[in-house]
Amino acid sequence: MRNYIVYDNTQPTRWEESTPVGNGRLGATMMCGVDEEVLYLNEETVWSSHNCGVPNPNMADKLAAIRQLFLDGKPIEGDKLAIESFGDCFSRIRSYETAGTLHIGLHDNARCKNYRHELDLVKGIASVSYDKDGSHYTREFFASAPDDVMVWRVTSSNAPLNAWINFQREYTLSVESEGNTLCAVATTVFGNHKFCVKAQVITDGKVTCCDGDLYVSDTRCFTVLITIATQ
Repeated sequence: MRNYIVYDNTQPTRWEESTPVGNGRLGATMMCGVDEEVLYLNEETVWSSHNCGVPNPNMADKLAAIRQLFLDGKPIEGDKLAIESFGDCFSRIRSYETAGTLHIGLHDNARCKNYRHELDLVKGIASVSYDKDGSHYTREFFASAPDDVMVWRVTSSNAPLNAWINFQREYTLSVESEGNTLCAVATTVFGNHKFCVKAQVITDGKVTCCDGDLYVSDTRCFTVLITIATQ
């Protein structure tokens, strides 16, 4: 099987340059920064909407009149009648919304050597590698369909890892951390639809909690499992 890999030797500076992964329900784009990893999270049911209005009992007659206006070459009148007749009848989808961002801080600065980020189009794995302060760092990120979870992992060849994990989004109701798990509950901007983001750290090192954040230390590798669900 041939390798199909998209790669770049420069660090992305805009969201349009980020690397995407997904499993059909969950998805994220990885910014591939050195000092901090930022994952833009998505879940297919995080949508905003209006409240549903009361159906118009004369819907059939109104629809026929609207159609006739368009057929008679009167689109402005037809549009006006449609708004007057059906403006409050349906729950109108406004837009798809992001599920927030997960920030993983790794270094004090972005200086490094031999930087490269890539996306394996066959395996569906995004990765980042670079050398910094005498250690080689590698990261991998993918979304599993069978396990319905996104997986992010970082490894250091020599230097110990000291990282923090933080969730950010507008309209966040709560962010709590306990043990090795971060749990955030937020709502959509319109419609007040709730959803939950969970991130769990797996490592042989130490994980501590503070004000909803997770701190990882005393290890050369750790994995973050991420899942999202709407109410």
